[in-house]
Amino acid sequence: MPTADWTLILCILGGGGLALQAGMNGTLGTLSRTKLFASCWSFGSGCLPLLIYFLATMRGVEISRAYHDAPLYAHFGGIMGTIYVVTIVYLAPRLGAASLLSTAIASQMTTALLLDHFAWLGLERREASVGRVVGVLLTIFGVVVMMGGLEWVRRVLRSDQRPKSDEEHQQQDMVMGDSTKPDPIVNEPTTTTTTTTTKTQPKKPDWTLLFSILAGTSLGLQAAMNAQLGHYSTPAYSALFSFSEGFILLLLLFLYDVTMGPTSRLDPPWTLNIVTTVPYWAWLGGFLGAAYVLIVTIATPRLGAVTVLGTSVCAQVIAAVLCDHFGIVGLPVQKAGWERCVGAVVVVGGVVLITVL
Repeated sequence: MPTADWTLILCILGGGGLALQAGMNGTLGTLSRTKLFASCWSFGSGCLPLLIYFLATMRGVEISRAYHDAPLYAHFGGIMGTIYVVTIVYLAPRLGAASLLSTAIASQMTTALLLDHFAWLGLERREASVGRVVGVLLTIFGVVVMMGGLEWVRRVLRSDQRPKSDEEHQQQDMVMGDSTKPDPIVNEPTTTTTTTTTKTQPKKPDWTLLFSILAGTSLGLQAAMNAQLGHYSTPAYSALFSFSEGFILLLLLFLYDVTMGPTSRLDPPWTLNIVTTVPYWAWLGGFLGAAYVLIVTIATPRLGAVTVLGTSVCAQVIAAVLCDHFGIVGLPVQKAGWERCVGAVVVVGGVVLITVL
């Protein structure tokens, strides 16, 4: 059993930092008027600390093995990370950190479970035990609770079981042929009373959650791809390669966006001067992402991947709920009612089952 030491605190800080990163990147994308700029900056600024760490630890390492021996798919981790970051930037202001990250975590855990069970992408086979499957189901159920799924079901049931109006009862009697009702008198003036029934339509789930599921799946695939690349080089090189690949891809997309894409048609036109209106803390998202990668790189050999993943994810969920409740880092205020609190506890419990059993 791994020994809990000071690196466990780093895992908690790293998981909480990812929750803050969602709000920072989302705010940067909103205020700068282009989401691709925020995504590009997140990757580009994260490359700097990773480059410093790589140069400090590269002595005696053969990087050429990563190109000759590593499988082709091991070099696609940056693309998966790009999908995750772009999704966070676009959806964080709309869904909030807690709902967005919890949905992504549920799909990430499901993806990791399948990758382990079938030994895909070069991972060592780890059979999906009953405890791990129950943990995934608990995580998904917790996300549904946090998103107000139970309240939505209750409203649907209430709308189906609402009391019938007098007009509906009369229509039903006519269809059933009720003879106990006296026939209406012809030519007798009648007074019709119209009963207005107010029906509250249940709020439907947000369809953009499908993209957060895609983001979590991409993050699970990225972890396996980066692990394979790190196996043939070093974890530091794998993280730097992943960030650099994502940065180059997003930079090309951003240049297209500002020259021929939607951003080129903004009025007033987009210029770099517009970023002067962005608060300083919104620029720190990339550094938090790089810090998380470094923390995982340092802590995994000491605590093990299971402990690192479980601790950081639990901290991430709790921090996301707090960020939404207080509206930290530009996120819209979403008060932590009983459903969000219970859902967060269930998500954390499911993650614990997955990582321990």
